[in-house]
Amino acid sequence: MMSDPNFLGFRATGRARSDVLDDIGNALGQVKRNRGLTADDMRIVFGLKVDDQVFRYLAGEAEMGIIAWFRACEAWPELVGFLEETTNERALRGRQCALDLDPPRQRSQAA
Repeated sequence: MMSDPNFLGFRATGRARSDVLDDIGNALGQVKRNRGLTADDMRIVFGLKVDDQVFRYLAGEAEMGIIAWFRACEAWPELVGFLEETTNERALRGRQCALDLDPPRQRSQAA
């Protein structure tokens, strides 16, 4: 038997509000680009009356209601995957070390 999808997508506990909203905005942006959606397409799924709120979601400037979130996850199942990807990428970036390598020198051209 298949389990219900995790509509929340990731743990937000202990993270700054702006980080959570940025992650959601980035994931929504990926869905928008990959599916070729317009702000109006997204507005209809969210159940909004004006599409400027969609732009605020995409920019990570506004919180989304749970009903709008459920509608988005149902319409675009890949959304949660993009959100998890964003969280995983942040964890990987935090473990990366800078490689202080000298850039390769150009060889002089033969005359």
